[in-house]
Amino acid sequence: MKKSILILCLISFISCKKDNQEVNSALNIVIENFKNQKITFSDIVTDIRIMLLNTDENNLLGNIKDICFSSHYIYVLDDLTASVFMFRIEDGSFLKRICTKGNGPNEYISPTAIRHNSMFVYLLDLPTKRIIVYNEELEAIKTIQLSVSASDFVCMDKGFLLYNMDDSPESYKLIYTDSMGSVVDKFIPCTEFNNSGIYNWGRPKNFSKYNQDVFFSEPFSSKIYLWKNKHLLMNYQLDFKEYTISDKLNINNHNIFEDFAYTICTNFYLIKEWLVVSFLYDNNRYYSFTNLLSNDQKVGVIEEHIPFFPQWQNENTLIGYCHYEDIKDFLVTQKSNSVSEDDETPCLIFFTLH
Repeated sequence: MKKSILILCLISFISCKKDNQEVNSALNIVIENFKNQKITFSDIVTDIRIMLLNTDENNLLGNIKDICFSSHYIYVLDDLTASVFMFRIEDGSFLKRICTKGNGPNEYISPTAIRHNSMFVYLLDLPTKRIIVYNEELEAIKTIQLSVSASDFVCMDKGFLLYNMDDSPESYKLIYTDSMGSVVDKFIPCTEFNNSGIYNWGRPKNFSKYNQDVFFSEPFSSKIYLWKNKHLLMNYQLDFKEYTISDKLNINNHNIFEDFAYTICTNFYLIKEWLVVSFLYDNNRYYSFTNLLSNDQKVGVIEEHIPFFPQWQNENTLIGYCHYEDIKDFLVTQKSNSVSEDDETPCLIFFTLH
């Protein structure tokens, strides 16, 4: 009898530990006294590189939804045309465009994310629950069928981590699959206080990858998890003091644009020794730069002479996106040879931090 009770207690402990990842110790990152503070651009950025993505009249790039990088190419997912563009990484010269919409083999409806891993390019299609696999020349190889509706993902050595959009009571937010799309494990169960809902845009990209480390956070959440040894560990807790959104606050019941008294986390990046967090408060976009080695921190609104709104990361570089009209004056002052006749030409801005 005692042995049976012990086994039941052990099973209960393991189950609780899996469902509640917060049992792991996390580093508390305090972000306070940010209101009306400003950050000088030169205090955080050491180098800026601008790349014009010029195409031709038959292959117009509308709106960048996502990008990924190989050692030779940049792959751009266009939200307006559901197309994938390929550019040369050295100079941004246009190479190729594909658009294979449909329900057939290796086709998609509305892709939401694109990734590169080793030799292949992976395109995630939310409506069909598919990942389309291409070689580096964007030639389709196969389709991986998923069992969940994922909006974001990251490639692992032998599978994928998926952010699940299903918010039913029995579902989980983070799904780990093998390379064939079969579910291996799942983490973070949905609760009645789930904050993704209609405001999922709060964090359009849920993963940050630096070197071999993969980090994950839900929309509006102040918790950042580390994926390690096939387990999810709570690594950082963002503490905005009285401006932190409570776990018990259902954000879907509030209009965040009218008298919302909390900070809204949007993007986060771990790069070198820095934790970079973008958050909204009182209709302003703030950034915090926390040095995880020295504990030094800069926080405030960035005084920018070109748009600083990074949305992606490639190794040691943060990448933003704008149109040519937003930076052409800056290019003139820099005596740059990058020129476009179209003010709507999309441009990538590469920021190197101190």
